[in-house]
Amino acid sequence: MKEEFKEIIKSFFRSMYFYTFVFAIVFIISKVIINSLNLEYMQYIYKGATIAVVIGILLGIIQSIIKSETNGRRTLIIVTTLLIVIIVAPIVAFFIAFQPPEHIVEKGNKKYVAYVYSWHHTRVDYYEYMNFFVRGITKRIEENYKNGGDVLDKEHKGLYMPNSTYYYNVEGKITNNNFYTAKNSTNIENNNEEKDNKNIEQQKNQQENMESIIPTGDDSILYQKDNIIIRVGYLGNILNQRSVVTIYKSTDGGKTFTNMKEAGITINEGAELTFIDENTGFINDPGIVGTAGDNRRFLVSSDGGATFKKANIIHPDSIEEKNLLVNGVPYIVDGKLKLEVYTLNHSKNPKRTYYIFTSTDNGLSWSLEKKKQQ
Repeated sequence: MKEEFKEIIKSFFRSMYFYTFVFAIVFIISKVIINSLNLEYMQYIYKGATIAVVIGILLGIIQSIIKSETNGRRTLIIVTTLLIVIIVAPIVAFFIAFQPPEHIVEKGNKKYVAYVYSWHHTRVDYYEYMNFFVRGITKRIEENYKNGGDVLDKEHKGLYMPNSTYYYNVEGKITNNNFYTAKNSTNIENNNEEKDNKNIEQQKNQQENMESIIPTGDDSILYQKDNIIIRVGYLGNILNQRSVVTIYKSTDGGKTFTNMKEAGITINEGAELTFIDENTGFINDPGIVGTAGDNRRFLVSSDGGATFKKANIIHPDSIEEKNLLVNGVPYIVDGKLKLEVYTLNHSKNPKRTYYIFTSTDNGLSWSLEKKKQQ
C-alpha cells in the first residue's frame, strides 16, 4: 500500500497536473505581490494565464488516458473529461468574452490603460500605464458617455464626447481642482485641501447642478497655443441623442475663461469639434444616429466659437453622387487646410468613395483637390 502511494505521488510530479498547479500558485503569488505594490496585471495577462491553465488540465487528462492500462479506466477518464469541458468551457468563454475592452491611450502626453464598461450608457475608467505587463491599480480618470458601445475602438475613436469627466488622485479620491462655470467663468479651486469622501461627493453633486462645469483635463481642450486655450463644455441633454455644448476661451493660460456662446449649441451624438487657431473652429455633426443623416451639418466659426454657420462644400460636376458627406474634421498639411469627404453609392463596390477638399478662406468654402486613393 505504501509503495502504491509513493508511486502515485511520483506519477503526479511527472504529470501535467503538477506543472499546471505550480503555474497557478506562482501566478496567484505574483498577483498578490504586484497588488501590494499598487500595480495590476494587464488584461491579456489574465486571459493568457486562464488559457494556460485550461490547456494544462487538458494535457493532463490526455496524459492520464495514454497511461491508463485498462479500457474501462480510459472510458471513465474520457467521460469525465467531456463533462468537465461541457461545464467549464462556457464559464471560461464567458469570462474571456465579457471582459471590458482594454485600450492603451494617450491623454495630455501621458499613457493610460482604459477600460470601457458599456450597456445603456458607457463609462471609461483610466489607469496609469506602467509597462507592457502592468498598470496602476488606482483609477485616475472616469468618463461617462450617454451612448453605449466601445467609444475608444478604431471605428469610434474621437467621435464621441463625454458627458462628464472626473479626476482622481493617487489615493483614489475625486479631486475638484480648476473647474469652470459658465455663469461667471471663475476658477474654482480647492487648493488641494484634504477632504473626506462625503464632502467631496457633495461638492461633486453641487457642481453637476451648475449651468456648466469644465474640468481642466486635456480631453476637453480643442486648441491651445501660448496663453490661448479653447475648450468645449457640456451643458446637458435636451432630447434623445442630442446635447447642448458651449465654447470657452481663455487668453491668460487658463486662469479665467469666457463663455463664447451663452445659449450653447445643440449637437447630435457623435459630433466632432476642433479649432485650427484661436478664431477658426469646426463642428462635424453626423445627424441623428440610426437615420439617413437627419440634421447632418458641417459648421464653421470665424470668431472663436461665438457663432457657427454652415460651411459651403462646392459640389463639382465630376462627382455624380448628390450628397457629399464629411469624414472627421479639417486638418492642415503643408500649410493647406484640408478635409476628407466621401460619397455613398450602394450600387458601387466599394460603396464609399473618398475625396480630399481644400479651403483657402479658413473653412468657409471647400473645393475638390483630388480623389483619395482607396
